[in-house]
Amino acid sequence: MNTIAKENAILQIIKYLPSSLMVLLIISATTYISIQHNNDLKIKKLKIEKEYLTSNKERIKLHIDVLNRYIQQQLNDSEVQLKKELNEKINVAHNIALNIYNKNKNRLSKKEIIERIKYAIEPMRFDEGSGYFSIHTMDGINILNPAFRYLKGTSVLNRKDSMGHYPVQEAIKIAKTQDKGFFTWDYYKPNDTSKIYKKFGIVKKFAPYNLIITTAIFKEDFKKSLKKV
Repeated sequence: MNTIAKENAILQIIKYLPSSLMVLLIISATTYISIQHNNDLKIKKLKIEKEYLTSNKERIKLHIDVLNRYIQQQLNDSEVQLKKELNEKINVAHNIALNIYNKNKNRLSKKEIIERIKYAIEPMRFDEGSGYFSIHTMDGINILNPAFRYLKGTSVLNRKDSMGHYPVQEAIKIAKTQDKGFFTWDYYKPNDTSKIYKKFGIVKKFAPYNLIITTAIFKEDFKKSLKKV
């Protein structure tokens, strides 16, 4: 290549070099801006997703808390209602026994009066027939139990429930210290021995003969009865 040709080549390179650099710079800048923009979008997307998840978690937690409070309130209300109903029932049975005693204490023997009390209380049923009243001495001797008649005259002081507790001992303790009170135990239903159910009971002392009158209802049955109302 002669000198003139070389010079022309150099001039061409010089002529087009700035434009090539400019194009490269523009391409580089555009690529950088595009990458940076995509990174920013990804960061914003992750931030939005995180904020959304956090917000929803808080909202869900709030809803769960509200639901739990509602359920607990319903349970509390149902237990209050259960206690109220059992209290009314035990008072009726106790008043019947006391009325029989007051009318006959001066003309009948203790044995005769107790028989009359048993005769009056035994047929008293509630909760579609599954609720009944029992009578025991303070020593744990069964006098009346319509569901387990074979226990009559026997000591049930050490009779355990399905969890190993002694409900008759608990009832006697309450009667001696409080006159009347609530207690619970766990037992099978007469028509269902596949599962243990919580039973909620009440005891009231019958002072004239130092006896206790008790009654109870399975919690599950009471809740079902509330739903029917």
